[in-house]
Amino acid sequence: MLPGARVAYVDHDLEVIDQVKRALDGEGDRSGVSVACSDIRDPAAVLTTLSYREAVRLDRPAAVILALVLKFMTAAQAEDLTAG
Repeated sequence: MLPGARVAYVDHDLEVIDQVKRALDGEGDRSGVSVACSDIRDPAAVLTTLSYREAVRLDRPAAVILALVLKFMTAAQAEDLTAG
């Protein structure tokens, strides 16, 4: 990972969260990486998750990658999530 980079992984499945944490345990320095159990269909809940707030600074430029997420939503849900 690039020095100073921050990554927040968000998933609503506790089993997936546990797998991600186990995978990261062997990676040495995990500073700047957070894993949060939350549902992205509720952005307010994601933004209030402590581990997310520690990784993402909303006063700085950021990118949101919704990989393999939008296809599981209705068109209206996807529009609500990405409309900003």
